[in-house]
Amino acid sequence: MGCAGSVWRSVADGTNILPPGRFAIYAIPSKAEWTLIFSRNTELWGAFGYSPEDDALRIALHPDTVEFTETLTIMFRDVTEESGTLELQWERIGLRVKLEVDCYDRIVDHVEDAWSQGKEDWGIYWKGARYLHSKGKNLGLAKKWIDRSVSLDTSWVNFWQKALVEFALGNVQEALEWGKKARDLCIANSKYCPYTETYGDQIAEWEMKGN
Repeated sequence: MGCAGSVWRSVADGTNILPPGRFAIYAIPSKAEWTLIFSRNTELWGAFGYSPEDDALRIALHPDTVEFTETLTIMFRDVTEESGTLELQWERIGLRVKLEVDCYDRIVDHVEDAWSQGKEDWGIYWKGARYLHSKGKNLGLAKKWIDRSVSLDTSWVNFWQKALVEFALGNVQEALEWGKKARDLCIANSKYCPYTETYGDQIAEWEMKGN
């Protein structure tokens, strides 16, 4: 459940917007500041024929000193479902710009569309609930979705997510009930349940909080 096609926001200054698409990257160097350009024209050979009219975004960046890199290197680091850092390195010069995208609305719309269409896919609602829980957002909606998920299929992963959501909502007894169901179902379905220790430790912690 990702955000392909979303609008990316550069947080170099917190305001730049980069729309979905394919881009060529150009850079204008100077001692104190470089200009990084995302161009809509991806058909050129090098900078021959470049026109500012094709610019989708320009960002001013302060270069860093990095370990020597003989070949111009472009990479993404620290990639998550909502952000990534674009890095360019050449010789001892490094440029970094963080990009992030707001997945929240897209994911909520996706799961709610599935709900309105009556889709009976437990995974959609489980993934949606897991996402909201991981962000600590709209836990009431997360509960609605995970309840739908466990009504459609019995899996230790959606049972465990149900337990996590209930605990986040302050429903300790419900969390314990579903957590134990998840642990027992995992063990019943797999002789070497990979989550036995994790589930057991979390359940023990919840039991202490529930007493």
